Amino acid sequence: MKILGIDTATMAGSVAIVDGERLLGERLLNVPETHSKRLHLAIDLLLTETRLSLADLDGLAVTRGPGSFTGLRIGMAAAKGLALALGMPLVGVSTLDVLAANFFGCRHLVCPILDAKKKQVFTGLYQCQDNGPVIKVRPEVCITLESFLDTLPPQPVVFAGDGPSLYRQRILDHRGSLAIMAPPGLNYLSPAKTAFLGLDELTSGRNHDLDALTPLYIRASDAEIFVQPPVSTGY
Repeated sequence: MKILGIDTATMAGSVAIVDGERLLGERLLNVPETHSKRLHLAIDLLLTETRLSLADLDGLAVTRGPGSFTGLRIGMAAAKGLALALGMPLVGVSTLDVLAANFFGCRHLVCPILDAKKKQVFTGLYQCQDNGPVIKVRPEVCITLESFLDTLPPQPVVFAGDGPSLYRQRILDHRGSLAIMAPPGLNYLSPAKTAFLGLDELTSGRNHDLDALTPLYIRASDAEIFVQPPVSTGY
Protein backbone atom coordinates (compact mmCIF):
# COMPACT_ATOMS: atom_id res chain seq x y z
CA MET A 1 0.00 0.00 0.00
CA LYS A 2 1.20 3.48 -0.89
CA ILE A 3 0.41 5.88 1.96
CA LEU A 4 0.83 9.66 2.01
CA GLY A 5 1.70 10.96 5.47
CA ILE A 6 0.95 14.60 6.33
CA ASP A 7 2.13 16.51 9.40
CA THR A 8 1.32 20.15 10.18
CA ALA A 9 1.20 19.91 13.98
CA THR A 10 4.33 22.01 14.49
CA MET A 11 6.25 24.62 12.52
CA ALA A 12 8.27 21.83 10.88
CA GLY A 13 5.58 20.69 8.45
CA SER A 14 6.32 17.57 6.46
CA VAL A 15 4.98 14.99 4.01
CA ALA A 16 6.14 11.51 3.04
CA ILE A 17 5.08 8.57 0.88
CA VAL A 18 5.72 4.97 1.89
CA ASP A 19 4.97 1.78 0.00
CA GLY A 20 4.71 -1.15 2.36
CA GLU A 21 8.03 -1.25 4.23
CA ARG A 22 9.73 1.13 1.77
CA LEU A 23 10.08 4.88 2.16
CA LEU A 24 9.68 6.40 -1.30
CA GLY A 25 10.32 10.02 -0.35
CA GLU A 26 9.79 12.73 2.23
CA ARG A 27 9.96 16.52 2.57
CA LEU A 28 10.35 18.52 5.80
CA LEU A 29 10.57 22.29 5.99
CA ASN A 30 11.08 24.12 9.30
CA VAL A 31 10.52 27.77 8.34
CA PRO A 32 8.22 30.54 9.65
CA GLU A 33 5.65 30.28 6.86
CA THR A 34 2.07 29.09 7.28
CA HIS A 35 1.29 25.53 6.30
CA SER A 36 -1.56 26.74 4.12
CA LYS A 37 1.02 28.35 1.81
CA ARG A 38 3.31 25.35 1.46
CA LEU A 39 1.48 22.09 2.21
CA HIS A 40 -0.07 21.48 -1.22
CA LEU A 41 3.14 22.56 -2.94
CA ALA A 42 5.09 20.07 -0.81
CA ILE A 43 2.67 17.28 -1.79
CA ASP A 44 2.89 18.19 -5.47
CA LEU A 45 6.70 18.27 -5.39
CA LEU A 46 6.88 14.95 -3.54
CA LEU A 47 4.56 13.27 -6.04
CA THR A 48 6.63 14.64 -8.92
CA GLU A 49 9.88 13.46 -7.38
CA THR A 50 8.52 9.97 -6.71
CA ARG A 51 6.88 9.84 -10.17
CA LEU A 52 3.48 9.18 -8.68
CA SER A 53 0.07 10.77 -8.95
CA LEU A 54 -2.61 11.12 -6.31
CA ALA A 55 -4.48 8.28 -8.03
CA ASP A 56 -1.55 5.95 -7.27
CA LEU A 57 -2.06 6.33 -3.52
CA ASP A 58 -3.96 3.78 -1.45
CA GLY A 59 -4.51 5.82 1.69
CA LEU A 60 -3.66 8.87 3.74
CA ALA A 61 -2.41 9.50 7.27
CA VAL A 62 -2.36 12.83 9.11
CA THR A 63 -1.14 13.89 12.53
CA ARG A 64 -4.26 14.80 14.49
CA GLY A 65 -2.58 16.39 17.51
CA PRO A 66 -1.74 17.60 19.96
CA GLY A 67 0.03 20.61 18.49
CA SER A 68 -0.66 24.00 16.95
CA PHE A 69 -4.42 24.43 16.69
CA THR A 70 -4.16 26.28 13.38
CA GLY A 71 -1.65 23.79 12.00
CA LEU A 72 -3.81 20.84 12.95
CA ARG A 73 -6.87 22.34 11.27
CA ILE A 74 -4.92 23.01 8.07
CA GLY A 75 -3.53 19.48 7.92
CA MET A 76 -6.83 17.83 8.78
CA ALA A 77 -8.78 19.89 6.24
CA ALA A 78 -6.28 19.13 3.48
CA ALA A 79 -6.19 15.42 4.29
CA LYS A 80 -9.98 15.12 4.46
CA GLY A 81 -10.35 17.02 1.20
CA LEU A 82 -7.98 14.64 -0.55
CA ALA A 83 -9.62 11.58 0.99
CA LEU A 84 -13.08 12.67 -0.14
CA ALA A 85 -11.94 13.68 -3.61
CA LEU A 86 -9.98 10.48 -4.17
CA GLY A 87 -12.34 8.13 -2.37
CA MET A 88 -9.59 6.62 -0.23
CA PRO A 89 -9.23 5.91 3.49
CA LEU A 90 -7.72 8.41 5.93
CA VAL A 91 -6.46 7.80 9.47
CA GLY A 92 -5.24 10.17 12.15
CA VAL A 93 -2.20 9.43 14.28
CA SER A 94 -1.08 11.04 17.52
CA THR A 95 1.67 13.63 17.20
CA LEU A 96 3.32 12.28 20.34
CA ASP A 97 3.14 8.72 18.98
CA VAL A 98 5.09 9.91 15.93
CA LEU A 99 7.73 11.59 18.09
CA ALA A 100 8.07 8.54 20.32
CA ALA A 101 8.48 6.29 17.27
CA ASN A 102 11.89 7.94 16.72
CA PHE A 103 13.14 5.88 19.66
CA PHE A 104 12.37 2.35 18.54
CA GLY A 105 14.63 0.00 20.53
CA CYS A 106 15.49 2.56 23.21
CA ARG A 107 15.88 0.91 26.61
CA HIS A 108 14.56 3.91 28.56
CA LEU A 109 11.18 5.51 28.97
CA VAL A 110 10.52 8.20 26.36
CA CYS A 111 8.79 11.48 27.14
CA PRO A 112 7.93 13.59 24.06
CA ILE A 113 7.18 17.22 24.92
CA LEU A 114 5.69 19.93 22.71
CA ASP A 115 5.29 23.52 23.81
CA ALA A 116 1.59 24.28 24.35
CA LYS A 117 2.07 27.97 25.23
CA LYS A 118 0.24 29.46 28.23
CA LYS A 119 2.97 27.98 30.50
CA GLN A 120 1.90 24.43 29.59
CA VAL A 121 3.20 21.53 27.53
CA PHE A 122 1.67 18.65 25.60
CA THR A 123 3.27 15.44 26.77
CA GLY A 124 2.87 11.72 27.48
CA LEU A 125 5.04 8.73 28.34
CA TYR A 126 6.13 5.76 26.25
CA GLN A 127 7.90 2.45 26.79
CA CYS A 128 9.95 0.80 24.07
CA GLN A 129 9.75 -2.97 23.67
CA ASP A 130 12.44 -5.38 22.55
CA ASN A 131 11.92 -5.70 18.79
CA GLY A 132 8.38 -4.41 19.12
CA PRO A 133 6.40 -1.18 18.74
CA VAL A 134 6.70 1.75 21.13
CA ILE A 135 3.89 1.48 23.68
CA LYS A 136 2.03 4.44 25.18
CA VAL A 137 1.97 4.07 28.98
CA ARG A 138 0.45 7.49 29.71
CA PRO A 139 -1.97 9.25 27.37
CA GLU A 140 -1.51 12.73 25.98
CA VAL A 141 -2.10 15.57 28.45
CA CYS A 142 -1.78 19.35 28.54
CA ILE A 143 -0.13 20.26 31.81
CA THR A 144 2.54 22.43 33.39
CA LEU A 145 6.02 21.01 32.90
CA GLU A 146 6.93 20.61 36.56
CA SER A 147 3.58 18.99 37.38
CA PHE A 148 4.26 16.25 34.86
CA LEU A 149 7.91 15.84 35.85
CA ASP A 150 6.76 15.30 39.45
CA THR A 151 4.89 12.17 38.33
CA LEU A 152 7.79 10.47 36.53
CA PRO A 153 9.38 7.39 38.12
CA PRO A 154 12.92 7.59 39.55
CA GLN A 155 14.61 6.13 36.47
CA PRO A 156 16.24 7.51 33.31
CA VAL A 157 13.82 9.13 30.85
CA VAL A 158 14.57 10.38 27.33
CA PHE A 159 13.06 13.79 26.56
CA ALA A 160 12.34 14.77 22.95
CA GLY A 161 10.49 17.40 20.96
CA ASP A 162 10.63 21.19 20.98
CA GLY A 163 9.88 21.25 24.71
CA PRO A 164 13.30 19.97 25.83
CA SER A 165 15.09 22.59 23.74
CA LEU A 166 12.92 25.34 25.25
CA TYR A 167 12.95 24.03 28.83
CA ARG A 168 16.22 22.12 28.95
CA GLN A 169 17.51 23.70 32.14
CA ARG A 170 14.21 23.30 33.99
CA ILE A 171 14.16 19.59 33.10
CA LEU A 172 17.79 19.12 34.17
CA ASP A 173 17.21 21.01 37.42
CA HIS A 174 14.25 18.76 38.21
CA ARG A 175 15.54 15.40 37.00
CA GLY A 176 19.32 15.71 37.22
CA SER A 177 21.19 12.72 35.82
CA LEU A 178 17.90 10.90 35.18
CA ALA A 179 17.16 13.28 32.30
CA ILE A 180 18.48 12.22 28.89
CA MET A 181 18.11 14.83 26.16
CA ALA A 182 17.48 13.49 22.67
CA PRO A 183 19.93 14.59 19.98
CA PRO A 184 18.62 17.42 17.75
CA GLY A 185 17.85 15.16 14.80
CA LEU A 186 15.32 13.19 16.84
CA ASN A 187 13.35 16.18 18.09
CA TYR A 188 11.31 16.52 14.90
CA LEU A 189 8.30 14.58 13.75
CA SER A 190 9.25 12.20 10.96
CA PRO A 191 6.75 12.27 8.08
CA ALA A 192 7.82 8.75 7.20
CA LYS A 193 6.82 7.55 10.67
CA THR A 194 3.50 9.35 10.29
CA ALA A 195 2.92 7.38 7.10
CA PHE A 196 4.13 4.07 8.56
CA LEU A 197 1.92 4.46 11.66
CA GLY A 198 -0.96 5.27 9.34
CA LEU A 199 -0.20 2.15 7.31
CA ASP A 200 -0.34 0.06 10.50
CA GLU A 201 -3.76 1.56 11.28
CA LEU A 202 -5.10 0.99 7.78
CA THR A 203 -4.00 -2.66 7.73
CA SER A 204 -5.20 -3.37 11.28
CA GLY A 205 -8.71 -4.26 10.21
CA ARG A 206 -10.24 -1.54 12.39
CA ASN A 207 -13.01 0.59 10.93
CA HIS A 208 -11.99 4.19 10.27
CA ASP A 209 -14.81 6.74 10.08
CA LEU A 210 -13.82 9.85 8.14
CA ASP A 211 -16.63 11.92 9.66
CA ALA A 212 -15.54 10.99 13.18
CA LEU A 213 -11.91 11.98 12.61
CA THR A 214 -11.22 15.30 14.36
CA PRO A 215 -8.13 17.09 15.66
CA LEU A 216 -6.88 16.10 19.11
CA TYR A 217 -6.61 19.52 20.74
CA ILE A 218 -6.63 18.23 24.35
CA ARG A 219 -7.47 21.68 25.71
CA ALA A 220 -10.07 24.22 24.60
CA SER A 221 -9.11 26.89 22.10
CA ASP A 222 -9.17 30.58 23.02
CA ALA A 223 -12.42 30.96 21.08
CA GLU A 224 -14.05 28.18 23.08
CA ILE A 225 -12.81 29.69 26.34
CA PHE A 226 -13.88 33.29 25.74
CA VAL A 227 -16.99 32.96 23.60
CA GLN A 228 -19.92 32.43 25.89
CA PRO A 229 -23.12 30.67 24.77
CA PRO A 230 -26.11 32.95 24.14
CA VAL A 231 -28.39 33.56 27.07
CA SER A 232 -31.76 31.90 26.67
CA THR A 233 -34.72 34.31 26.63
CA GLY A 234 -37.22 31.58 27.30
CA TYR A 235 -38.76 31.74 23.81
